[in-house]
Amino acid sequence: MKLSILILLFFCCVTQTKSQDTIPVLKGNVTISIEKGTIACDFTLSNIPNIEDYVIRINSGMNILYFKNKTSGSLLYFDRDRSDSTSFGESIAYFFGGTKGVRKFLPKEIEVRYVGMFPVIDTAKETMVEDWRGNIAFVGKTLRADGYQSAWYPIIFDMKKQILYQKVKYDVQVNCSDCKTLYVNGSKPIIGQSNNFKSDTPQELLLYCGNYDFENLDNTYVLNGKMTNTQLSDFGSLVNGFKKYYETKLKLKYNGDITFINTIPTAKKYGFLFVSYPTITSVNAQPSGLNRFIDTKASAFYKPYVAHELGHYYFGELLRTNSEFGPVFNEGFTEYISLKLTKDLISDSLYKVNVAKKIKSLKDFKPKAFSQLKTQSDFNNRDLYVYYYVPIVLLALEHELGEKKMWEWLNEIILSKTDFTNYDFLKRSLVKSLDKKLYEHIINSYFETDESLLNAIKKISNQ
Repeated sequence: MKLSILILLFFCCVTQTKSQDTIPVLKGNVTISIEKGTIACDFTLSNIPNIEDYVIRINSGMNILYFKNKTSGSLLYFDRDRSDSTSFGESIAYFFGGTKGVRKFLPKEIEVRYVGMFPVIDTAKETMVEDWRGNIAFVGKTLRADGYQSAWYPIIFDMKKQILYQKVKYDVQVNCSDCKTLYVNGSKPIIGQSNNFKSDTPQELLLYCGNYDFENLDNTYVLNGKMTNTQLSDFGSLVNGFKKYYETKLKLKYNGDITFINTIPTAKKYGFLFVSYPTITSVNAQPSGLNRFIDTKASAFYKPYVAHELGHYYFGELLRTNSEFGPVFNEGFTEYISLKLTKDLISDSLYKVNVAKKIKSLKDFKPKAFSQLKTQSDFNNRDLYVYYYVPIVLLALEHELGEKKMWEWLNEIILSKTDFTNYDFLKRSLVKSLDKKLYEHIINSYFETDESLLNAIKKISNQ
């Protein structure tokens, strides 16, 4: 979401698993040079799920040396699948041709070797035209690479079930002779130029390596935060307060410690945050870094962005989506609960200003109803739809249901088991919480009509 304020809240609209029935295991090594902008990988992917229609996503900047069937030891001929419509474009979708009428063949264990070279950005001299979550960014003497969107490591995607196996158990040796600090998502950061990172808990493999320091506050790590002990304590209190709010309202414990990364963008005037749980990455060129979230003059403006990213634990981590409808949950519902936190913990006046801004921004927007969302193009303007339109509809629903019933419905959504998190899933979760008359009123007024935005604004304005 590229706004005039240049803050990007972008977690995911790619389809993800409600639950990965089988967890792939990634072993091998990656060699990095932050001075040259190179990444060389030699990986073995095992415990691969039994999938008929699949692709293996790898970043398009990576040059494949080979794929190998580890069981037979034979090299694999590979092809590209151009029907992988849910990726963001950073990756190439590979597959192996089958035999005897079977289009695709997927070995149980695969070795893959590749190398990539990317621009090294010195922002004092030059910048890129833009920056985004899936960018493999060599900037400020660091490497930043998220997991599922950049696909710097091989990620399996089940085309039929729309399941993305971006979370893996890993045993990976990271080598970087021109780095000071190494970090792999789900492990502790280390000072050094080489380390074997392991995790038996499935993780999305975000990488952040380079020349920076880090702090530890009660197992909450802040990487490149440039904070004093007092600032670190204040920041920790802010985060814990927000987590406690969500726990109380949703009646679901916020498990795990959060790692925060502060880094700079590859392009001027870009700033955004994203989550690769349990890591929240803040990309911003401001010298204050993470201190802007606790500075008394500016913090009220920035705190809602922390609230949004922390909210992704519930809509993004506990509830993982697997359909084109997913951004409604991942971003729209997360933005709604962050608005509620803003109202209750940060500033009621800021909450009112933010709601008014959303309504004003939607003045000329003609959103399709929830029931009409079938493809990504149906969003028309994805950012306006999920960050503006969806929260406004949910605020109207809150007025219809009452605040207590609204939080109970959100709890129902998060805990419900389903094969596909689509529009039908949304309706099923709602019908469990309401009587027939109110349910039909909401469906007809907000979910299945072209007048949903007007109805929502009218409902909010009349309160």
